Parts: sequence; C-alpha cells; structure tokens
Amino acid sequence: MPAKAGEKGPAKAGEVADAPAQPSTDAPPAIPAEPTPPIVVQPPQPEPRGLQLRRAIAKARIAVLSLPLEKRQALVDAEAEKRRLERVEEQARVDREEADTEAREAEAARQRALAAVEAARTALGRELAILRASAETVRRDQAELRQQLVAKRQAFDKSQAAGSSTHPLIEAVDNVARRTDEAAALFEPVTEEVDAARAELRSALHDAERRPPVPRLKIVLPPVPVDDAENRAIYDEIVELRGRIAQSADELVQMDALLARDTVHEAFSREESLTVASIALLDKLPTAKRREVLGFGPEGRAQLRRELSHVPLAIRWYRIERQQLLPRALETARQPFEALRLAGGLFWFFTTIITAIWLARRRVSFLKRARAAAMRSARSPAGIRTWRLVFDALKWLAGPSILLLAVMIGWRALHRFHGIDELDLFATLAWDYAVYRFAIVSLHGLITRASRARALQFASQYSDKVLRSLQLVGLTALIIVMLLHVSGHVLGHGYLYLLVLGFSWICVFPIALVLIRRWRGDIVDAYLAYRPEGHLAKAVAATRDRWYGFFVAVVAVAYLAIRALVLLIQSFLLGFEQSRKALAFLFRRRLERRAEAQAVEDEVTLPEPLVRALTTEPAAPEVLIDNYPGIEQFDAALAEWRRDERLGSLLVVTEPGYGKTEWMRAACARAEGVPVTWLTLQGHSYRPEQLLSQIGEALSAPASERASARTLARWLLEQGGERRLVVVDNLELIILRGVDTLRAWDEFRELMKLARGRVFWLGAMDQDPFEFLVWARGRDEGFRHVVERAHWSEEEITKLLQHRTQAAGFEPVYHDLVVNRVEGVSAETQMVSTGREYARLIWDYSDGCPRLALHCWRLSLQPDTENRVRVRLFRRPDTKCLDQLSERNRFILASVVWHANLTLNEAVESLRFSPAACEDGLEHLRERGVLRLEDEHYVVATPWLRHVNRYLRRHHLIRD
Repeated sequence: MPAKAGEKGPAKAGEVADAPAQPSTDAPPAIPAEPTPPIVVQPPQPEPRGLQLRRAIAKARIAVLSLPLEKRQALVDAEAEKRRLERVEEQARVDREEADTEAREAEAARQRALAAVEAARTALGRELAILRASAETVRRDQAELRQQLVAKRQAFDKSQAAGSSTHPLIEAVDNVARRTDEAAALFEPVTEEVDAARAELRSALHDAERRPPVPRLKIVLPPVPVDDAENRAIYDEIVELRGRIAQSADELVQMDALLARDTVHEAFSREESLTVASIALLDKLPTAKRREVLGFGPEGRAQLRRELSHVPLAIRWYRIERQQLLPRALETARQPFEALRLAGGLFWFFTTIITAIWLARRRVSFLKRARAAAMRSARSPAGIRTWRLVFDALKWLAGPSILLLAVMIGWRALHRFHGIDELDLFATLAWDYAVYRFAIVSLHGLITRASRARALQFASQYSDKVLRSLQLVGLTALIIVMLLHVSGHVLGHGYLYLLVLGFSWICVFPIALVLIRRWRGDIVDAYLAYRPEGHLAKAVAATRDRWYGFFVAVVAVAYLAIRALVLLIQSFLLGFEQSRKALAFLFRRRLERRAEAQAVEDEVTLPEPLVRALTTEPAAPEVLIDNYPGIEQFDAALAEWRRDERLGSLLVVTEPGYGKTEWMRAACARAEGVPVTWLTLQGHSYRPEQLLSQIGEALSAPASERASARTLARWLLEQGGERRLVVVDNLELIILRGVDTLRAWDEFRELMKLARGRVFWLGAMDQDPFEFLVWARGRDEGFRHVVERAHWSEEEITKLLQHRTQAAGFEPVYHDLVVNRVEGVSAETQMVSTGREYARLIWDYSDGCPRLALHCWRLSLQPDTENRVRVRLFRRPDTKCLDQLSERNRFILASVVWHANLTLNEAVESLRFSPAACEDGLEHLRERGVLRLEDEHYVVATPWLRHVNRYLRRHHLIRD
C-alpha cells in the first residue's frame, strides 16, 4: 500500500535508509531502529517415503470406490481368485516337495534293502529284505504318481482360472441381433467350437474311464519266531510300511478320481454351455439360413448328428458324475444342519403323499358331508343350484385335483433336491401326467353335462365311449409332451425338439381316422335322426355299410360338428337371463306380426281333465312336479327338533303364485311319524284374539284356553302324547301395515316360543309382508329357519307346463305358431324348436311365476282332436289403465300387493284414507279387471300379476 504524504514507507529488505529521520519538535528524540535480519528462502524438503505411500494408497482407494458396483465386485472377485491361485500353487509346491522327498527316501531305502539282501545270513532275513525292497519300490512309485497328480491338479486349476470367464462366442451369441447376417456369420465358429469342446470332453471321459491303476503292495509276510529279535524288528517295520502304503494308495485313488471328475465336469460344463449357445443361435439365424440348418438337407442332417452326438457323451458323463452321488450325500448327511433340512424336506414330502392317498380314499364321504352342510346353509334356489353345480364338478375333479396338488406340493417340499436332474425330469413328467388326468376328467365331465343340451344329446348315451376317445387323444398328446420335455432336457430346444414339435400335428390324422371309424355308426344314426330329409341323408344311409361310406361319414360329422357348435353357442348365450328374455321378445314380435288374427280372444272351454291339471290353485299330487328347493333345510330342522326340545320352526317365503302351499304339503309328506295339524288362515287376523281363536280351533283346544298365547301353550304342554307338526298357511294375514297392527304377530311368536317342546311350526308367507316384517322387527325374530323361493327358471316352467299337459292325457301341437320354415329341416324338429321358444315366451311373460305361466298356457290352448290341443298366441291385458291411475289409487293398489289381499275396512285402517275414497279406488281397479273380489277380499287378478308388479316397481312402491 503506498505511503501517505509526509510519511516514509518501510524499508525493504537489504536496503539502508538515505537519511536519518528529522525529529519532531513535539516528540522525544527517536531511538534508532535495529537492522532487519535478511529472509533466507529454504529449499523444499522431500516428503517421507511412508507419507508418499499412504497418499498413493488413499488415491487408489478413492479411484476404486469411484468405480461402479459391478466393476468393484469384479475387482474383488479377481483379487480373491488371485489369492486362491496363490494358495493352490503354494500347496502344490509343498506337495511336490513332499512327494519328491518321499520318492528319494523310498529309493534310498530300497537300495539299503537290496544291500541287506546280499548281507543277510539266513533265508528268513533274505526274504524279509526282499519284501522290504518291494515295499519301498511301491512307495517310490506312489510318490512319483503323487507328483504327477499334483502337477495335473495345478495345471487344471490354472486352466480353470484362465477359462473362468464367459466364452467370447457365448457372449457374442447372447448379444447378436435376431435375423441378421452377424448371427449367420457366428454359426460356423460356434459349431466348430462345439466340436472342439466335444473332442475335449471325449478325451476327458476316456482318461476318466481308463485311469492307470494305483501301485499297491501285495505281499505275504512269512512267520517270524518271537525270539528272533533282528528279523522281528524288520517284520514290524514292513507291517507298518504296508499300512502306510495302503493308506497312501487310497488317498491317491481319491485324488485321481476327484481330478478325473473335476476334469470331466469342467469339460462337460464347457461343452454344454456351448451347446446351449449353439441351440439359442438357431432362433436368431436369418430365415433362409434357419431353413437350411433345420431342414432335411445336408446342413439339417449335420445339425441332427451334432445334437445326437451329445447324447452318448452325456450318458458317459452321467455315469461318472453319479458315482459321486452317494459319497456326496453321505458327506452332506454328516453335517447336522444340512441333514436336518434334508430330513425335513423328506418328512413333508411323505406327509403330502400319505395325505393325498388318505384324501383320495375318503373323498366321497367328505363330499357327501360337505354337500349336505352346503344344502342346509343355502337360502335360495339359486344358491342351491350353485352348490349342486359346484359339488357335481368336485365329484368329477376331486381325484385328479388331489393328484395335481400332491405333485405340486410334494415337489416343493423336495426343494433341496431340485438340483438333481433325474428328480427334476421325473417331477416334470409326473406333472404332465397329473395335468393329463385332470384335463381328461374335466373334459369328460363337461361333455357329460353339455350332453343334456339338445346339441349333444347323443353323447349322454355313450359316456364310456366318449371317455375312451378322450383318453386316446389325451394319451397321444401326453406322449408328445413327454418326448418334448425329455428331448428338451437332454438336447435343448434344438433340431430334434423342433422336429418333434413341428410334426406332432401329423398325429391328428390317425387319431381322426380311429375316432371316425369308432363313431361311424353313431354319427350316421345321429345325422339321420337330425336331418332325415336332408340332401346328404340318402347317401349317408346308403353307404353306412360300405367301405367308402367312411368318407361320407366324414362329411356328416363335419356338418354335425358345425351344427353342434352353433347350438352350443346359442345355449351359452341362453345361459344369460337377459339373452333369453330378448329371444322371447323377438319370438313374440314375430308371432304378433304373423298371427295376431289368430290370437285367442276369449277363454275357450277346455276338457275337464285339462282344466283340473292346469288349475292355478293347489293341484292334485299326481300333476305336481318335484320342485321344492330348500326342502333339505326342513328335513334337517325337523330332525334337530326331534333330538331335543329347542325351537323348531321354518317359514316359507315366496311371492303370490309360487307354490307355497304345495311346498308345505311336500314337507308334511316327508315328516313321517309326526302328527300334522293344518291351518289355513281365513281373512286378516291382525288382532290376537282372532288369531288364537283360529289356531285353538285347529288344535281342538277348549275355548277357555284360547285367551292368550300363554294359556294355549300351557294347554298344549299338558296334553302329553306325541309331539306334532303345525302348519299355518297364509301367515301374511296376521300382518297389517299401520299403527300398532303387529300385536297378533307378537302373540304368535310368543306361542311358538312357549310351545316349542311340543310343536314344530311350519308357516308360509308372501314376500312383501315378510319384507315389511323384517323391516319392522328384524330377520332374527320369529322363525328359526327361512326358505325364500326365487323365480322359477325357464327349464322349470317348461317342465311344469309339459308335465301338467301330459298328466291330463293331452299333446300340444304348434302348427299355428311355426314361423320361418327352414328348407331341409324336418317338421318334427321345427315343432320341437317352436315349443321350446313358446315355453321361453311364457316364462319371460310370467317372470317365472308358475301361477301366471299356467294361466297363460291355459289361454293358449284350444281343443283340436280327442287327445290333442292346438297352441295359439294368448292375448295380453291392456295395461294403459295403470298409467292413468291417480296417486291415491296407486297407493291403494300397492296396499293390496303389500298385504296379498285386503278388505275395505283393512284398507281404511292401513292407509288412513276415508272409507269412500278406499271403496272408490278398489272398485275402480276391480271394474278394469286389475283386482278381483273373493269373500270381501280384494286380490290382484292372475293375468295382471306381472303388469302390476312391474308398474309398482317402476314407481318404487314395492321392492326391486
């Protein structure tokens, strides 16, 4: 920094001031400054050697830590391999020195023994000296052999270390792009390298199979007297030497076998990796080159020879490799922890097998018990049908499923043995067989179930034949798959694998010939039954016994297959309810366009037997069909009640017209040995005294005992005798929607509770009153078991109509309903199809209600001949009046549906409308036919059931 004006800067080093400073008049005299010593620059001193080394080491560490993880791991592995090789070389050097020393000592001892032969004074001494020389000769030879084995082991370790990295050609095959010229250029070098590796493996196998024998000492020692001390000492030395030589021979054998096995294993690993690379290269070859290599030309045959040449080498390697299997297993078994893990795996494996056998033997009884439990727990017909389907499938698939699970779980239990190739291949083949069994049984069960459809009606008659045909196809496929797995396991997915895979489709032709020959007669019968008037029918019938009829049968089976496929697709689509409803709507539209003029205007007079059979009221037992879903719950509940005195009760809940009464009649018929009391409630009994009066009258109780539920229950308990079943129909009549209108229900519930030791209660109630009761009191109050019947299915409605008509002795004909006649299809077939479609139409129109279905069916019939009735389209009621209802009349109509039937006074009490308004609304609905009057009770007319329910659902007045 420059000095300020009037100041003098500091003197620089080595300079002297020009003049003394002028003293200030105000300051004391200045003291002369001492001279500044000169600054001497020292040359830099070199760092210590240790510090330089530490700094270099730190820099090297930083450089290593800066490398990626893979490279650092490679450096660590290389360092570990280097140290291992150093230890191996050091051990080999020590072993060579020891063997060399032992060879020299043995040679010196042999020379001394030979000299002792000359110096021996007795024949015994001379013989012992000769034996001593022989022993030393063997010891020398063993030492020389040890030197050779040590040298070979060292050379093998060095070569293994040098070739431990992946072969460059294998890396090239992994990185080459598919369908490129580079892949084609790699084919020749890879095949040459494979041939070289196989030559090396062949040589290693030859050396391993023809190893030179290890020198052993084979002498017989003469007896030596005990008092001959000199010869006795020589004898003891020979015995001790013989033991050492025998131990050394065993060690040499083990060293030689281990070296041979390692050499063969290394050569085989190299050859196998190159073989795998060469097979992987086949998928990357260009199309033209691949076609040549995998074709039938010279290159294809050469590729096949190359793959097959691997087989004998693999067999020879396998024989040598498996010689060490038992020793290695014993060595592993000596380690407690590994032995425990292996024992655990074997334990779980055998536990799985034993469990599978036990389940297979008892599966039938288990399924029966599970089926019974599931049926008892089912609450709806849909649930029962689902459980039936599930257990039918389990009946078919239980055995194969157990086998499949046993193979899968058992093989997982043996995970410690997964490295053994034989077990791996055996597990694969066992899995193939288990899948084959499962597939055969599944397909057989599926075909058996599908045979119920019309498309495959013939198959249900030939179940065993179908099974044998499936087994033929499945067994052929199983053999092909097993061959592919074996060839893929031994040779990889190469020429032979692709050859088997590519030509396996040829098996289709002999299988097709066998099957068509086996089914020829059935095919002809099925075709003639389905199309007796078709263009091919005459040829099929005329050639059925001719040899060339086989080809006609092929055409027939093709037609039947196409037709069956079409019908199967239709059946699948019909499995959805909306599809069936859509088809029913389309069929009705076709009928209306074609035959509206033929629709029945008024209900005609039908024969009396037909009227009785088609009644919408409870019918005679002979015209009923067996359709009582949930009846098993009644059997179980009744049996449980018989065993003890717990509450026994069951309530059947359905919509009006779904067969509650018939269901309870069927239940009573199954209650053998139990007296039955049947009570059908007449009129609403929502006052307790009305209800108890009717129940007491049905039970023949004195009038004095009907005052309350408690007195009536006490009278029942005092009666003694057998316990009874009391059936109460129309239980919806004790429920009225209103204020304090459930007192009769509370009294009835109390009666059931108090009389549970003497009475099993079976009741029936309509769906809507039950829903109100559940909303008001909860589902758990009242009856112990509830069976809710859902809408009938299309099949059940069809069966009901056919059975009732046939039970009356009449046959329906559908000539008036046939539309779109098809050329070549028989009239009988069209009649059957039309009848099926018309039954679907009635099912859709009735919403699965059997009462409405019977009503529509009866409206469709007209007398034709003595035992025949014609089926024509029935007319639907005009529903426009519903859309014109006022809000008040709409609620009056809903109240009738809520209570199943309703009187005028009950409507006033429930709705709180004026009597005049209720009477006007009820009469308005009755005049239009929506309601009908039965003993002062208004109920929905049967033809209007569907329309009223849909109308009220649309306005959210009843449940959806």
